[in-house]
Amino acid sequence: TALPRENSEITPRDVDVVAFDLNSLVHNALRNARDEDQAIAMVFQMLHSALRQVQPRTTVVLALDGAAPIAKLETQRKRRATSSRRDERKKSKPDTRTNKR
Repeated sequence: TALPRENSEITPRDVDVVAFDLNSLVHNALRNARDEDQAIAMVFQMLHSALRQVQPRTTVVLALDGAAPIAKLETQRKRRATSSRRDERKKSKPDTRTNKR
């Protein structure tokens, strides 16, 4: 949903709690900003614009959950490569264990 422009007239609605999932806001800001400072400014601008539409009575929740998907994929790739190398080493070493019965 598009947020209204700053100069538009808005009558905020009263609500008890406003919760933001910041993952999308941060991701878009980082992709579109020229540097970190601009990305931070963009996130705050989007939050400000959204909060002009509602008037939270008690709480504003800002939530982020974990690393960005690209970082998770890179971590998973490294983990799989390490596991694969370990499996290859196990296959190439002769089994020196003896079965004792």
